[in-house]
Amino acid sequence: DNYAWSYLNPPKDALVKPIAEKGQSGEVEFQAATDGDYFFHVGRLMDDAKVPSFGAGHETIITAKGVGSTETIIQWTRDQQNHPSSMTGRLPNVKAGAKYIINFSFDIPGAGIYVQGPEHGLTTLQSQYAEAIDYYYVYGPSVDAIIGGYREITGAAPLYGKFAYGFWQSREHYGSKAELLKAAQEFRSRGVPLDAIVQDWLYWGKLGWGPEWDPETYPDPADMVKQLDQMHLKLMVSVWGKMDNQTQLFQALKSAGMILGNTNQSHNNWYDAWSVDAQKIYYSICNQSHFSIGVESLWLDATEPEGLVNLNQETHLGSGNLLM
Repeated sequence: DNYAWSYLNPPKDALVKPIAEKGQSGEVEFQAATDGDYFFHVGRLMDDAKVPSFGAGHETIITAKGVGSTETIIQWTRDQQNHPSSMTGRLPNVKAGAKYIINFSFDIPGAGIYVQGPEHGLTTLQSQYAEAIDYYYVYGPSVDAIIGGYREITGAAPLYGKFAYGFWQSREHYGSKAELLKAAQEFRSRGVPLDAIVQDWLYWGKLGWGPEWDPETYPDPADMVKQLDQMHLKLMVSVWGKMDNQTQLFQALKSAGMILGNTNQSHNNWYDAWSVDAQKIYYSICNQSHFSIGVESLWLDATEPEGLVNLNQETHLGSGNLLM
């Protein structure tokens, strides 16, 4: 359930009503009205709040105790990262009239528990922000026919190079050129098939959050790419739509008036990705740092955009509230 710009069959009935600014724990009785699977949604519905809560260090546990058994519906503990802004779990094969004690504990402020029972033959789609959305239904009945119908709508997509269908290796991030190359060499020396390796975030180091290589930890990144190429490995690098204010990218975009919101903060500046001119500036600096030295591909991270930075902001295409 990430930000749920578009809800499919949104739940209507609040089993546990939300309390503003705090999580909740306790137990409540639930009785099924009809046979079938029931879905328990923990989070904020469209009318409850505009900005969801998410991130590390949150916990949500929902269990259902019936006759002779206890079912775990949702379990997300504090040691798991990036708690979604809402979560949905299933209680399957429920019989009409069956009673359960629902034990719950969650620390998402302002969230409630909502239940969606079986409504065979009914499909509902809703959006909190959009003025209008076009939905396409592609009938198969086979999977191949569905894919064919989707392709007819979107147009033919060319195949990637063969390497893209092999094994890609990624970790939370490599911390230096030496570390990344050592890992690549180990894969080769151990005979583990590998076609691409990924450099995730923080390679910018002291330069600040942005698409440029820190010369201390990644000296001569072109040489790194060359060594990977000699091992027949492609490199993907993550880039973000946000940046620190000391970066070359921020300075270029700020000068062009293409930063969303407050431009005086040191971190977490996001650019207006809906502007074609901003896209050109962004690409030019990414090209300078990556494509020009042989990086094969870029991983565009946090394109949701992360943290709802477009809410209540004016973008090149108008209100950011409608651009989800």
